[in-house]
Amino acid sequence: DLWMSWGRRRLAEVAPGPHSGSVLPLPTRPQLQWQLRQSSCFVHYNMATMVGSQGCQSGVVAPPPLSAWQPVALDTDLWMKTCKAMGGERIIYTAKHGCGFAAWRSNITAYNYSVSDVKGAAAIDVVAAFVSSARRAGLGVGFYYSDATNSYCNVAGGAVQPGGGKPGQLLVTQAQYDDFVVAHLTELWGSYGALDEIWFDGGYHKTLALRLRTLLSQLQPDAVVFGGAGLTTNAIRWIGSESGYAPYPTWSTTHPMDPGSAGSPNGTVWMPAETDFTLQLLDRWFYSPGIGVRSPKELRNMFETSFGSNTGLIVDIAPYPNGSVPAAQLTAAGTLGKFVYNCYEQRPVASVSGSTSSITVKPPSPAMIDRVVIREEESKGERVRLFSLKAALANGSSVPLCPERGGKAIGNAFICVALTMNVSSVTLTILEAAGVPHISQLALLSCSAVAKQIDDEWTSSVSWK
Repeated sequence: DLWMSWGRRRLAEVAPGPHSGSVLPLPTRPQLQWQLRQSSCFVHYNMATMVGSQGCQSGVVAPPPLSAWQPVALDTDLWMKTCKAMGGERIIYTAKHGCGFAAWRSNITAYNYSVSDVKGAAAIDVVAAFVSSARRAGLGVGFYYSDATNSYCNVAGGAVQPGGGKPGQLLVTQAQYDDFVVAHLTELWGSYGALDEIWFDGGYHKTLALRLRTLLSQLQPDAVVFGGAGLTTNAIRWIGSESGYAPYPTWSTTHPMDPGSAGSPNGTVWMPAETDFTLQLLDRWFYSPGIGVRSPKELRNMFETSFGSNTGLIVDIAPYPNGSVPAAQLTAAGTLGKFVYNCYEQRPVASVSGSTSSITVKPPSPAMIDRVVIREEESKGERVRLFSLKAALANGSSVPLCPERGGKAIGNAFICVALTMNVSSVTLTILEAAGVPHISQLALLSCSAVAKQIDDEWTSSVSWK
């Protein structure tokens, strides 16, 4: 595996601290490991699934009744199969979403609304099944927990709202809700082993900051934390959109309490970005009947625009209410995984590395290419500020590559998708850098044939329709 074996070598060389004596912000070891193993999967499966919504809204709707929870054909192994089909290396589950329902067997008796209160055969501990399946599949594990929204407790923005009292809602004070969140997270973070990634969608309430910081350091010190600015040095941030298309340039450095979606080359902390999008169309995170799934072309464009703009990637799987995965989502996931494997995880046409301002990669003889990938040695920080790419063609002429992108950030990966051309060489010229640039890979790829094959197979398939 070209990309990942190279990544593991790099991980072994990284100092454990966030600064390592450099004036540039540097990643912690968990952040670097997260960036190198770029693909994650989401699973949105909670009470919202059961009632056909995209998440409960505090004060607007009552939380669904416990009787709605019916994971009667739960297949968490199939969740893992779908994730691995698309090339995912860790998987994050919505253990507690906006409705407030906890999908694990909670021992908290006060203010509870969880699997432990469900009667009969439906009282399945989905979190335990999820973790067991993920460990068997060799996938990293993570949990999504929404402190910001809890319909059961009438909470929005992490704060208990005035009013409330709809059927099924519990009236609590802010202090009681904060205690409840800490107790929940103590169970969730302390009962299932080491976690790779933790999600705070919408952030966390200011009254919880100190307690959450302490809890993370005690229970999950090596997890990267989405929305974790101010809680951990292993924070990652949102890209600012669920479209699947990251803005360019995107930097891994930013300012600590105002991260912004694109980051800043002058940022003082390392906080890389993550791009999230759905397999289903129309930005539907929970299962929606009749919506359909994204095409292979759209999925690979999202991959190349997000990973290829220096962000991590997380793609959502939306199981049926019964807990199984729609065949169309499994098929769509497989098209993305097949493309990534055959394009980016095979030996490139040519590849070099270097620490100079001009680096040229030459195939043994003129070759057809359609992509150029550049990667910085992230353990030394993001140093490149401005660059250009130029291809020397086999006919003796030359053309700039991807000039429309502006040639600014490289970071973990910059992908230039170009028209197929016959090249003798490609030269990377670094025009501005903060110190000596360290390019770990400048690679030429040829992927249009496999992309066409996948598109043709998709068009002739009926499993996605």
